[in-house]
Amino acid sequence: MSFARVVCTGLAMGWLGLGAPAGATGKAERMTLTVSPEVALAPAYVRVRAYVEPDRENRGVEIVAESDDFHRRSVIALDGEHAPRMTVVEYRGLPGGAYVVKATLFGPEGDARAVRSRQVSVTPTWER
Repeated sequence: MSFARVVCTGLAMGWLGLGAPAGATGKAERMTLTVSPEVALAPAYVRVRAYVEPDRENRGVEIVAESDDFHRRSVIALDGEHAPRMTVVEYRGLPGGAYVVKATLFGPEGDARAVRSRQVSVTPTWER
């Protein structure tokens, strides 16, 4: 691939908002969040991954899955820069509903250092 083609492709990706996570400013974000699947049938099995950049100030991650009729919360302690980069929480048997899955990264004073959220749609199944 020619240099000009690489440059044009890179510029197009930037104009279209591709190639970098939302909010990326050239330096690493403190935390990113992925949820899989984003659409499922009830009872759903949903895996949440919080990717946290190592930092001596990181003390914990709180992950919440919430809909109008359901609430589940998990809190995971982090050991600063020695903590694993990825924290995984699995929610099994989620009932139907529109969920907001939110992850909050906390510092030593309990201050929120980063907050990320994703939408999840779980379609109820009906018995005959």
